[in-house]
Amino acid sequence: MIISIAFVVSILFLVVFNFWISKKSSGSKAMKDFSLKIREGSKAFLREEYKILFVLILVLTLVILYFSSAFAITFFSGAFFSLIAGRVGMNAATKANVFTTEACKKSVNSGLKIAYLSGLKASIFAMVLGLFAIIVLQSVFGDPKILYGFAFGASLVALFMRVGGGIFTKSADLSADLTGKIEKGLPEDSPKNPAVIADLVGDNVGDVAGMSSDLFESYVASIIATMVMLFALGLDLNVPLILVSIGIISCLVSILVVQHKNSNVAILGSLLVSGVFILGLSYLLLFSYILPILYGLVGGILIGFSVFYFTSSKFSPTRNIAKAAESGAALNVLAGLSNGLLSTVIPIIVISLVMVLSYSSLELLGIAISAVSMLSIMGVVLASTIFGSITDNASGIAELSKKSKVNCSKLDSLGNTTAAIGKGFTISSAALTVLT
Repeated sequence: MIISIAFVVSILFLVVFNFWISKKSSGSKAMKDFSLKIREGSKAFLREEYKILFVLILVLTLVILYFSSAFAITFFSGAFFSLIAGRVGMNAATKANVFTTEACKKSVNSGLKIAYLSGLKASIFAMVLGLFAIIVLQSVFGDPKILYGFAFGASLVALFMRVGGGIFTKSADLSADLTGKIEKGLPEDSPKNPAVIADLVGDNVGDVAGMSSDLFESYVASIIATMVMLFALGLDLNVPLILVSIGIISCLVSILVVQHKNSNVAILGSLLVSGVFILGLSYLLLFSYILPILYGLVGGILIGFSVFYFTSSKFSPTRNIAKAAESGAALNVLAGLSNGLLSTVIPIIVISLVMVLSYSSLELLGIAISAVSMLSIMGVVLASTIFGSITDNASGIAELSKKSKVNCSKLDSLGNTTAAIGKGFTISSAALTVLT
């Protein structure tokens, strides 16, 4: 029942969102032109990457087909759906950037709503896509072990998308800085610097398309691994499906919190509210597994809050790095590196505690349930990550077209923090998933 409800409310959200966003203004002709260049550049990168990936996937599928037709089908399906998740995420981001720039003319919060909801559209689509694929494949083959092929296919694509997109975005960012700032003394995102477009394209192919595929892979892998364990123990295979369905509904509830005028409260509140809502419904529907669900949720939320502390301009770690920069590049680099190393301590401790506590409750099955629980808030986390790329693009468009720069810069600062939350969450949840 809850799975059907999750599908229905997700479809309703996607339909209503598309109607709502279509009514928004995309600003001046210059803003539209820059947005179009970013979209075309992002599509060009993915098109070239997909050409190589498709050949590799096809060859591997044919090799696997020699040993197992069922495994080959699930492997190809996993790769294909992961490609779709990345592409949909990127499309949502490249369309929302100019809407966000225009909305920031009114207020920071207006831009925040558009950027966050656009990210939520992509994340909800990815969650529903994975859930649908697993349900269909399980009904066809009847053996969850065959579904490991789906996770392997998704993992292969995530590797190329995350690493390939990540290297591109950092290379483009560095080259834009060197070309404009150092050689010509141009300000960041200057319309006189053609490398700026490549930099803005990188935000989409790395932190949106790559992250969407990455989280999609961890998400489906944790569900499948848990189903295999439940199958071996003779228990209900629907437990992880029910849990992620609760997560989908809970992530949609976070929309209410995003209305808050304080942008920091809006982002962190959505994460907290989603977690509490998941815990409440899980208590009613999955009481036998409530402890590992609790551990996974608390772990994910604590990691999100700790990353926010270390990367937000509101707190001392980032302010200390900025202070060190006044004394030169050397101290700036050392301060950044030391704070970066220190920031990993809390996630490592949290993940270790989640593993130990979950194992003490239901042994390996407890760790598996905790992994699914942590990834059940993927909708909010991925939405926050995509939010960061959209606001970065919006700030770039504002600079290029000389529009609403102040509000866009404020939103961009928050977006850098939320993007870091996504990266910390991805690595932490992957640790549980891999162990499972």
